[in-house]
Amino acid sequence: MTLTALLLPLALIAQGPTAPPTQDKVLKKDDVVGTGPAVQAGDILTIDYIGKLKDGTTFDTSTSTFMYGVGQVIKGMDLGIAGMKEGGKRELTIPPSLGYGDQSIPKIPSNSTLRFTITLKKIEPKVQTAVITKGAGDGAKFGDTVFIFIVGGVKGGNQVFDSKAQSKDPVAVGVGESHLPIGLSAGMIGMEEGETRHILIPPSLAYKDKGIPPTDQDGHKAGSIVPPNSWMEFTIQLVKIEHHDPKQTAGQ
Repeated sequence: MTLTALLLPLALIAQGPTAPPTQDKVLKKDDVVGTGPAVQAGDILTIDYIGKLKDGTTFDTSTSTFMYGVGQVIKGMDLGIAGMKEGGKRELTIPPSLGYGDQSIPKIPSNSTLRFTITLKKIEPKVQTAVITKGAGDGAKFGDTVFIFIVGGVKGGNQVFDSKAQSKDPVAVGVGESHLPIGLSAGMIGMEEGETRHILIPPSLAYKDKGIPPTDQDGHKAGSIVPPNSWMEFTIQLVKIEHHDPKQTAGQ
């Protein structure tokens, strides 16, 4: 079980109309203070973590990579990580109102206080974006569905994606979907309807040191489309946003 998969459904509830009262706080204790700049919204973080209930029962332990400060994890996790630096180790105590509330999920009873030990292993380099054409309205958030035209590929190399050439209709994409390079989702955060944006993604947030798998569903060979350790660049035109409704995902 990964942290992102475990915490995502209830993260969306925590951001809904029944937001926790301001007096509820996350308790923090730094065991190790890291070095370098502190985390900022939109950073891609890789953490090792152990999650326990108040009685000491461990419900999860793993490594996870996620976008910080965009609602991908429960609110208490985002609040608890605030100010951490790479290499830091911190203990968090998260009240139910900033975790899962009265929801009951596997290994975590309703109204549970959660305790995490977190080691911040890495803060990934920022995804570089540039607005080409401004849009309007509320920007895209994690969990929204966006309808886009996307063109791009390897920086300075092959153009391997061109949805306009393949269809006259925009492609529906869920911001944060697990099959997308995490850098692409990070680059689309905040995009508005009608906006066109250029996104430059470092290898660590794209296809890393593997490139394209040895043979994909279309029969392409390894490296024939995206070589290992490739920077990727895309131009995205956002046509429409379907904003996520927290009430609709309460049971997922």
